[in-house]
Amino acid sequence: MKPLDLSLTISESIPSFPGSPTPQFIDWSDIAHDGYNLELLFLSSHTGTHLDAPYHFDKNGLKIHQIPLDRLFGKAILIKLKKSKNTAITKLDITSFEKKNDKIPNHSSIFFFTDWQKNLKKNNYFTENPGLDASSAKYFASKKST
Repeated sequence: MKPLDLSLTISESIPSFPGSPTPQFIDWSDIAHDGYNLELLFLSSHTGTHLDAPYHFDKNGLKIHQIPLDRLFGKAILIKLKKSKNTAITKLDITSFEKKNDKIPNHSSIFFFTDWQKNLKKNNYFTENPGLDASSAKYFASKKST
């Protein structure tokens, strides 16, 4: 299976979640004075394509640097559901997918393609995006999915 790169390119112009800092690239050393170039990168852990660590919502959860790297690689299931602003991904959406494509195995990694990325440069990208509702979140939790 061919790897699929889902990452956005980090730049000073990448949209940031409201209230989060925008990325900054800070010149630190240069060849003329130090014999090498060195740049500092300042950004939020929520910049661009990212993973929310359990700590983001649980004070006792793992922080991003504590998640084993091998947990972030492997086969995944892609669910294509075109969704518009403020539209929930429901348990019915998931069970309908399973009826057409087989049951999602326990401990699966699941990615959703909602077509929302087309709004990346719009003001409502972060505030009106589609997401899981309580029924789908509980369903995935019962399967121990990520």
